[in-house]
Formats: sequence, structure tokens, C-alpha cells
Amino acid sequence: MVENEHTTYPGTIYICYQGVGKSNTVDDNVGFIDLESSNFRLEDGYRPDDWYKYYAQVAFDLATQGYSVFTASHDVVRKELAKIRDKYHPEIEIAIVYPKPELRDAWVERLQKRYDKNPTRKNKAALGNAKDRLPENVAEMKDDAYKYGFLKIEIDSTDYFLIDKLPIQDHNVELSLRKTNGMKAESFTEWLGSQGDPDNILPPELDFQKAIYFLKDYLLGEDWYVNYPGSAKQVTTDIVYAILEKYSKKFRKELRGF
Repeated sequence: MVENEHTTYPGTIYICYQGVGKSNTVDDNVGFIDLESSNFRLEDGYRPDDWYKYYAQVAFDLATQGYSVFTASHDVVRKELAKIRDKYHPEIEIAIVYPKPELRDAWVERLQKRYDKNPTRKNKAALGNAKDRLPENVAEMKDDAYKYGFLKIEIDSTDYFLIDKLPIQDHNVELSLRKTNGMKAESFTEWLGSQGDPDNILPPELDFQKAIYFLKDYLLGEDWYVNYPGSAKQVTTDIVYAILEKYSKKFRKELRGF
């Protein structure tokens, strides 16, 4: 769902290896855009030599409006994004998203299933590239991350939701998780009352992540945040730690023993 509810903060640009789950993330969350590079082809199917310049400019235009943008991972795109950021938009964070090279066979299978379901030219090219060069592609992306100071987001399994891998400092990630969780700190009793059969004396089911974010807002305040580029699951660890440190005498005693 391409929806943006704020323009106070810039978005993040994610340079994504093929098949990481861009489209599903856009469909299931808010504030994200999949900037499809195939849309920059001419009617005859070819791209102009400088297509990547316009492509990168559009990515930054969207990010400055508050959207988080998924881009292609072409070498020329990575370098152009770094160039524009350094010259004009140092406030925009850029990250690379890629699978572990050890996932090569599983990733090829993933892309094969995508191509079988939707046999487009783009999906065929992505499948062939992964078969031929996935470890090399990933190494090149990581080299550029080191060179240009991009964040690195490594996918270590084919069983995941991309939104859970993205840094919580991206306000669109936090906004999406809040909407997915669907519960505000001040309305927990109302939420309880609206769930399930009122005649059922057993408590309703509460999703783990929904519970964590409720406790964060309720016990730590909605302004609580971490100041490192951690994934949603990494931030969950910090939330639990902060709650225990603030409210548990047993935990504070445990810390003094270290």
C-alpha cells in the first residue's frame, strides 16, 4: 500500500538484490515504494545509456517526501545513489539488502518459482543472474557498502518478512509495525473488549510483536527509540532490556552483579 502519513522525516533508500520481497512489503505496509527499473525502458525495450541518473533522482525525490524506496541493485545505480547523497542529500540513509551467499541454491529456487508463476523478461533475467553470479553480486554490493557507507541488511533465511529485517529507525518501518499491530497503549482494555466472543471467559490471542510494541509505548513512552540501525527483532531485545531495567529490581540487581 503506497501511503504516506507524514513528511517530517525523510525516508530510507534500500538497494535490493532481486527476490528479497520488495513487492510484498509495499503491498502489506505503508510508506514504501518499489521503484521498478523496468519502467525506465523505452518502448522498444531498451534503456537510454543514462537511465540510472533519472532513476536515482526519482528515488531521492521520493525519499525527501518521506517515502522509503526500494531500488534495483545495478552497479551504476549504487554509485549514482552514493554520488547524489554525498552531494545533495546527506540526510538520506542508504542500505543494501542481500541474501547470504550460502543461500544461493535456495535463492535460485525462490526465483525459479517466481518466474514459473510470472514468466516475465525481468524475472527471467533475475533468475539467470542469480544462477550465474549471486555470490559475486553480493560481494560487489558489500564492497560498495563499505566504500560508500551504506547500511548492510543480510537475509540469512528464505523464511522471513522483509519488514522485520529493516531498521526501526526508518519511520516507515515503525509506522507500518504500529499499523500492523493495530493497538495503542491507551486502548488496551478497549482492544481486549473488542476481541473474539464476549461469552468466552478465556483471553483473546495476542500476537507477540503486537504485545512488545504495546509494552514499549505503555511502559517506555511512544518517544522511546534506539540510536543504531537495528532490525525490528534486534530492537525487540532492547525493548525487553529497557523495560526490565526500568521496572525490575531483580534485573537491576542482576546487572550490578556483572
